[in-house]
Amino acid sequence: MTREFYPVISVACLQLHQYTIPFLPVQSRLLQVYGSKSLSGVDVKEGKEQTWSSCVRALEGHTRDCYSIAFSPDGGQLASGSRDCTVWIWNLQTGAVLQVMTGHSGAVQSVTYSPDGKLIASGSDDNSVRVWDVATGMQVGLYTGHSKTVLCVTFSAD
Repeated sequence: MTREFYPVISVACLQLHQYTIPFLPVQSRLLQVYGSKSLSGVDVKEGKEQTWSSCVRALEGHTRDCYSIAFSPDGGQLASGSRDCTVWIWNLQTGAVLQVMTGHSGAVQSVTYSPDGKLIASGSDDNSVRVWDVATGMQVGLYTGHSKTVLCVTFSAD
């Protein structure tokens, strides 16, 4: 629940106990422990989930198909490359968009983080590889000369 509703919880944490307990899944430990102590006056009669959803978060924003994703080395971010020619960086804890990188003129087929997590490389249908600074979203490298789509990119370990 906290993963799904983090944005609201982060600004109204004092109301969490009173107003969210009735909506907890039936089999959740939180409902079992605190359900009888809820003071909200809300009683959900139908439609309650039995268990927590296996979906941690849905990240939405690309306007076309997403072709590639990569997790940052520390697991806190996700980069996504899309047919809409953009690379997005997401905060996995909150679901917030951190950066949207534009510059490719073709679908982004692959994305990867550098081992230190400071850079992202993207390969595209425009036959190029672009390198982006994660902190600023600025393009810091452009490699052209491929005769066809760049389907895969990676960084060397060093």
